[in-house]
Amino acid sequence: MTQQRDIERLLDHWFSDGPVQAPDRVVDIVADRIERHAQRPAWRLHWRPSTVNAYAKVAIAAAAVLIVALVGYNLLPAGSAGVGAPAPTASPAPRGGVVVPASSSTPTASPPTSAAPTVAPTTAPTKALASTPALAAPAALQGRWRAEIAPSVAILTFTATGFTIDWLGVHSGRIEVNGDKLTFSGSRDPQCPDGGTYRWSIESDRLHFEPVGTDPCPFQTEWAGNETYTRYD
Repeated sequence: MTQQRDIERLLDHWFSDGPVQAPDRVVDIVADRIERHAQRPAWRLHWRPSTVNAYAKVAIAAAAVLIVALVGYNLLPAGSAGVGAPAPTASPAPRGGVVVPASSSTPTASPPTSAAPTVAPTTAPTKALASTPALAAPAALQGRWRAEIAPSVAILTFTATGFTIDWLGVHSGRIEVNGDKLTFSGSRDPQCPDGGTYRWSIESDRLHFEPVGTDPCPFQTEWAGNETYTRYD
């Protein structure tokens, strides 16, 4: 009867204070005494007063509920933030091994971009052809001309940039026309240097040459010096 009174006194003290959580030592003492306390058969309880029987049942039920509540509380996750609160999910770890929660609002820094300098398109100047003289022959001079120069006939052909003379062989080169002056150059004959200049004029399809100074190429003097050609198209 002493153990029964101690349990009743302990439960009276606990219910009168109205605690929200029992100390661990109280739970241990109650559990230990419940396990060691011999349970009476049901037929022996009929002779006890109804008040004592009902009080014992309430005490045992309260102790059982308390033990179940404490065991259930201990089974809860230790890091739970609150009842019903979803646990934060972790995003897959990046290469650095750091796991960032999905709810994190850390801004992602974008890598700096270096703007490539804008280069304005440039138009390369058109280079003149090496064979194009600074002064081209006019259309009136271009074409084929014929003259009888002993011992044969000479055929002189002009283009905008050059000439060809078919007389005692075929010779060619470049020309520059500045007004009424025409200068021969670029002959492949090593004995015919550049610089022979002649004044030219056309009257009724007749082309006449008159030397200006001394022609350094004697061969040009023979078919161009003071000679008159007729258009031969």
